Amino acid sequence: EQYLSPSGTIRHLMISEVGYSSSISEEAQAASIAYAYTRAASFPEIKGFILFRDIDNEYEVSQGLANGLKRADGSVKLAYQFYQAIGTPTWSQYDTLYKQITGYTLQDSIQHHYSRTGWEIEEENES
Repeated sequence: EQYLSPSGTIRHLMISEVGYSSSISEEAQAASIAYAYTRAASFPEIKGFILFRDIDNEYEVSQGLANGLKRADGSVKLAYQFYQAIGTPTWSQYDTLYKQITGYTLQDSIQHHYSRTGWEIEEENES
């Protein structure tokens, strides 16, 4: 009840300052953004999803933090392409790549509340 509005309805919220670094890999960054955006969109109470950076900051990159959808020189990363395609008919061409990165389709990730500490693809046991 403490999270309801004074009138007793569910509060709406915006998620801001979301950031995933491409320092480990651009593929992991792209998959993380696609998952987070799609997961947030599955809650009607969430009315906004704002990424922290559209373009990498050179100082932050030198410290190992590369949150931009574009590199400091303006060239696009895979995350930019994923972000543009999420929720559109063109997403299907990226979902195959998402599955290569994570081992799951984006829809499967959302349905099963997929969460791991990393994006490594684990080998299946064949026993």
